[in-house]
Amino acid sequence: MSVEDWLSILVIVLCLGLSFFFSGSETALTAFSRARMLRLEKTGNQRAALVNRLLDTRERLIGAILTGNNVVNIAASSLTTGLLLSWFGDVGVLYATMIMTVVVVVFTEVLPKTVAINTPDRVALMVVRPIAWIVRMPAFCSINATSVAPVRSSAMQPRRSVTASSPAAGCPGRS
Repeated sequence: MSVEDWLSILVIVLCLGLSFFFSGSETALTAFSRARMLRLEKTGNQRAALVNRLLDTRERLIGAILTGNNVVNIAASSLTTGLLLSWFGDVGVLYATMIMTVVVVVFTEVLPKTVAINTPDRVALMVVRPIAWIVRMPAFCSINATSVAPVRSSAMQPRRSVTASSPAAGCPGRS
C-alpha cells in the first residue's frame, strides 16, 4: 500500500469517528432530561447551561449536526470508493457500497445512538462544547438559513426563535 492509501484510510477513519460523534450528539441533545439540566444549571454547571441554551436554537442545532454528519459520511464513502476502485477496479464500487453501508449503519448510526439514548444527560454534557462551537460556524449558519427559509415563508413557523443570548446567535449577521 502506498502512502496515499494510508492517508486515505486515516481520513476515512477520522470521518467515521466524526460521524459517530455527530450521531451520538444528535440523540443525546434531543433526549436529555430538561429538568436535570435546569437543576444542574442552577448549581452552577456551565455545560448544563450551554445545553439549555442550545435547546433554544433547535433549528440550528439539528441543522449543524445533520449537515456535519452527512458531510463526513459522504467524504468517508467517496474516499472508500476511490481506494477500493484503485485496488479492485470497477468491482471496488460494489465492495465500497457494501462495506460502507454496514460500517455507517452499525458503527456510526446505531451504536452511538444506543449509547446516547441510554445515558443522554452524560453524553449531552460531554458533547455540548464542541457542538456549540460547530453551531456557530459561519458555514453551518449559512446552510441552516437556507434550509429554514422555506419553513419561515410557509405556514409552518418554528416553535422557538433564536435569542440574542443563545450560542447560535453568534452567527454572522444573525441574532
